[in-house]
Amino acid sequence: MKEKDELQVTDVFSKARIISYLWIVLCPPYGLFRVWNSSSEFRRPEKWVWTMIAICTLFTFVKLIIAG
Repeated sequence: MKEKDELQVTDVFSKARIISYLWIVLCPPYGLFRVWNSSSEFRRPEKWVWTMIAICTLFTFVKLIIAG
């Protein structure tokens, strides 16, 4: 059981995923492309969570621009 938990933690912090996390914050459309790409390591529920995070990020950017 401990081995499975260790695999999940290292999977979350793989190099490709960290780069995708950064792209989601810096440029959400490209970050979503990396998440939803057929060769990505993300599982289906993770894809939906990151999509919601990207939508919230874009909404916040637009709100800051309009209010700014």
